[in-house]
Formats: sequence, C-alpha cells, structure tokens
Amino acid sequence: MDAVWLEPGLHDTPDKLHALLQNHLESISDYDRVILGMGRCGGALNQLKTGNYEMILPKADDCISVFFGSDKLRYAYGNENASIFLTEGWALGERSFAMEFQSYIEDYDEETALCLLETMYGNFRTLTYIDTGAYDVQKLMAETCAVARRCKLCPKVVPADLSLLEKTLAGPWDESLFYIVSPHGMLQF
Repeated sequence: MDAVWLEPGLHDTPDKLHALLQNHLESISDYDRVILGMGRCGGALNQLKTGNYEMILPKADDCISVFFGSDKLRYAYGNENASIFLTEGWALGERSFAMEFQSYIEDYDEETALCLLETMYGNFRTLTYIDTGAYDVQKLMAETCAVARRCKLCPKVVPADLSLLEKTLAGPWDESLFYIVSPHGMLQF
C-alpha cells in the first residue's frame, strides 16, 4: 500500500483540491483499489473520476467527522458545545487558528485583530482538541490556548473515535457508510 499525503488547508480551495486529487487519480495504473481517507471537503470530491480501479471513501462531510466516527457524532458534539475543532495539522499548519490571529495583528493593530476574531468566532464557545493519539495534545494546547482565551473559547479535549478511519482502511465497506465507485466511474453525491 502506498500513501499520498496532501498539503493541509486544501479544503479551503475546493477547486484546487479537486484538480489535485483528479491529477493523482489519473496517474494511478498499478492498483485495483484507491481509498480516500477524508471527507467530502466542501464538495471538492464530487465528480472525481476513477481509472482501472475501484475508489472508496467514507460518507463524511469532512475530516473532523472521520475523527469523530461519523457526521452524526460530530454534529451532536459540535452543536452542544458550539465548537471549533483542532487537530495538530489544523493547529500548527500555515492557515492555523493561532497563525490567523498573528496575521491579523501584523495587518492591523491588536484591538482590530481581536475584533475580527470576535466577529469570526463569537458564536463559538469551545475550542475542541481531538486527541487521535498521534501527537501530544497537552503541548498543542499550550501552543494555542492563548489565542483561545483571547477569543473567549473554553478548551476541551475529546478522544478521537478512529473506527470509521479503521474501517476505511481495512474494510469491509458497507454502502451505508462508504461511497464505492466502480472502475471508470464517477463519484457523485
């Protein structure tokens, strides 16, 4: 099995993500199956075309749902906690929560930066760190909690439910949980 990692933040540009994924898919020739371990990412995966292989991906709105085990669990938690979700990739990437605040301070003064953050995040109450076991959550919290406090967000840690990700990688692929696209087919949702 080979893995291809995509740069973080591509879901912010669905057309770019779609083109990059389609380009990767078109370069595949030696595999019977391609598994996408991601969610639908704002429609970026819609109309991806397969080659001589089957393609499988979880029925999940985005990667946060994959880390929660389902859209249902993610939305239930998010609605109850009015939460912004962070993993290490989101927290420390170039378009991270903390970097966004820093860029506002560089572009404006601190008071304006805080006003912008309040406008963007004022409806949220918590900053939820998803503990996947792949990184040090406490260290991550230390690096981002200052911005969370400035935005008046209460930090919380929740353990990831990696069952959907595990099923994505290992199968079996029940059509109630997964999109299964036949060879020379197209993903449509």
